[in-house]
Amino acid sequence: MIGELNQGRLYDYMDNPKNKWTRELYDEANLINEDTLFERLVQLRRNKGTASYAARKKEINTRAAEDELKAYQKILAGQSASKVLGREEELCMQPKVLIDPENPGRVLTSEIDIKAETRRAFNARFTHDPIPRTDDEKHWMKSKKALEFQAGSKIDPLIWPPTNGIELHHLQDFLARGNNRPSPGPDEWEKWPIKYLPDEMTEIVRMLVDFIVRNNYFEDGLNDLLFLTLWKNKGTMIDLNYFRGIGLGNLLHQMAVTIFTTTFKKYAWRRGFLPPTQGAANAGLQGRDLTSYIAQIDAWAHANNQTLYWIKRDQKKGYDRVTPEAFDDACTFFGLPDSVKSFVRASKTGLQAFAVTAFGVDTLPIIMEMVMRQGGPFSPNEFTLVFAMASHWVHEEMET
Repeated sequence: MIGELNQGRLYDYMDNPKNKWTRELYDEANLINEDTLFERLVQLRRNKGTASYAARKKEINTRAAEDELKAYQKILAGQSASKVLGREEELCMQPKVLIDPENPGRVLTSEIDIKAETRRAFNARFTHDPIPRTDDEKHWMKSKKALEFQAGSKIDPLIWPPTNGIELHHLQDFLARGNNRPSPGPDEWEKWPIKYLPDEMTEIVRMLVDFIVRNNYFEDGLNDLLFLTLWKNKGTMIDLNYFRGIGLGNLLHQMAVTIFTTTFKKYAWRRGFLPPTQGAANAGLQGRDLTSYIAQIDAWAHANNQTLYWIKRDQKKGYDRVTPEAFDDACTFFGLPDSVKSFVRASKTGLQAFAVTAFGVDTLPIIMEMVMRQGGPFSPNEFTLVFAMASHWVHEEMET
């Protein structure tokens, strides 16, 4: 309309049946002359441009946030984090502003303050004061079930490390399992190139893993992690209380611990360490098995007009609150050899994580000494073994 008005053809333009909206706009505005019409049209165009720009900006920011969230979700699913780590200046999910915990009315914006607050927040989260217990208080260690497991372990012991050490089939089994491209840790080793190495180089990797397993050698940074913070989709994005962490470990560490986990799972399943109602880490048992069982009971209740009451356990596990002493007690309870305790302890000794912030990777670590971290290769088995010990003892106490 502005163009037609400038060329003196506005009224012919409005008389065209295709442009009825222009006549309606002209009549509704109740304009006095063409000058006021021009001002009105310019204002409308300006408002439309402002609204269009705001809408495009909102859509671009929304898509960018969704893409960033998808990138972290892929990391949680086991895919590579190289794209995220390769563009640290664009990490919108890493906060550049944080609330000062000592003064909530103040915010932290400098690189030094952001890194220091990230270390402080997660160090506090992974630091717990365990409740000390004497041997006399641990009644489960003298139960009949414990004696049964210990007697069975003498007849059928867990052999660790393997008698012939780590062989090529152990390494091939690890490379064939899980995601082919997991996120690299501080060592920047990728899984997929090792899978396609020639035999001579694969033998070198096998020898390295064998040395770690035989000597419980997890020094020289093998236990180090890259630590990425991820918002929980609730709360404010400038408060680290609403963030969780993703740890990316070294590949050699993952190999050694995963091979041990595979060996342990087969042994625990054969010996019946875990209760039959335990779903996680129980070989051959999946979540749909429990769902199917509950569905059958629910169908029976409806058919017989019976009222059912279900008690659902909270899913908050608190892996990091299980003390190393609890796992040592579980090893004794089930009659596992000292080599298992030594290996698991060594794999968590000196554990430290380096936070990836919006300003790059922090050079000072978050201390996670002896912490059972959720998502570790052996953590689900370690966690369930401790509570299997408690479950066996509780059932024995209920029967007496």
